[in-house]
Amino acid sequence: MGMYQPDDTGGTCTNCPVGKYSDNVKSSKCTDCAVGQFQDNEGKAGCKPCPAGQYSGEAGAATCTDCASGHVTREEGMSKCVPCQPGFKANQNSAATDCDKCDPGTYQDQTGQTQCKACLANYFSSTDGQKSCKRCEDKLYAAVKSSQCLPCPAPDNSDDPVLKEKCDNDENKGCASAKYENQYGNFSHNWLEEDESADGKCGFDENQAVFKCKMIEGQLQVEETYYCKKSIKTEEIAGLAESDATAEEKTEKLVDLTEDTAMNGLGDMEAVSNVLKSIGISNETDGNNDVQPIDKKVTETILKSVSNLVQSDFKVASNETKEASDISAGVVNQVINVVKQTEVKNKVIKSPRLAVIDIKKKKVPTATLR
Repeated sequence: MGMYQPDDTGGTCTNCPVGKYSDNVKSSKCTDCAVGQFQDNEGKAGCKPCPAGQYSGEAGAATCTDCASGHVTREEGMSKCVPCQPGFKANQNSAATDCDKCDPGTYQDQTGQTQCKACLANYFSSTDGQKSCKRCEDKLYAAVKSSQCLPCPAPDNSDDPVLKEKCDNDENKGCASAKYENQYGNFSHNWLEEDESADGKCGFDENQAVFKCKMIEGQLQVEETYYCKKSIKTEEIAGLAESDATAEEKTEKLVDLTEDTAMNGLGDMEAVSNVLKSIGISNETDGNNDVQPIDKKVTETILKSVSNLVQSDFKVASNETKEASDISAGVVNQVINVVKQTEVKNKVIKSPRLAVIDIKKKKVPTATLR
């Protein structure tokens, strides 16, 4: 075993190469190791499972691959790694074997991360595994990375003047300095008087965000308005539309790029739509009359990408809702056209928010949004 004879002439047997095996003493060929397995030695009768923290996504692997940063495999023999979810971080930077909860005073709003973020000043998280921090209630303040809030006033000798500003804010004297971190970049402003505004440049395009101190339900609060569109991923997604990659390669990459739902921007949704157009999926309802059918695997990856977008908060400015609505409508049309083009063959194809079902009685595939 572990060898093969490629013909019937009775010649010398040859060791199976790495990535393959033979468990039969009279083999004429070797068999590829299954996904999730590998074989790094020649002449073997079987394959080995990839250890936790690694994976092999293709048959015939000679080695396994470490899980990418923020992704894990908890068991042996896995064909893919999964991202740590919001509220968690990977237990090491690469080849991680589990996800750990964020400690009190920290949070994580993104998927696939290796570190948790400290709660900002005047925000707190009292328990572990939090996706966000809560703002301290009126007449309470908190230092950075706090698990609880303390009663005002903040001490005069505090290293952070924002703590005292929070207490003044609660008395409607103005709006405290603040920092904001989201898919459009990092923003901040100093103390604002009532009806005073501060602008911040978007991190990935030339647009602006506006922060205005307003009286809202009897309390001075900062109203955040983002005219940003692009995130750090937008240009990479847009590049897929122009690439020579196959439909399967493009849509698999879309899943990876939209996986972190907290970091998807409005421009990402538009870029995804353009990628789908590049593989023949129209954003018009009367499109796709003379196109090639889509196989099940491509449909699955498209649905996963759209599901990721559905779960995202794009922070659309009020005067840009029509543009956002038009882009969303185009993507919905593309999902409908994906349904029409999919070779379903009496199977359910689903993702966290979408499913394509072949209803045999009607002879027409349908889509559902959950």
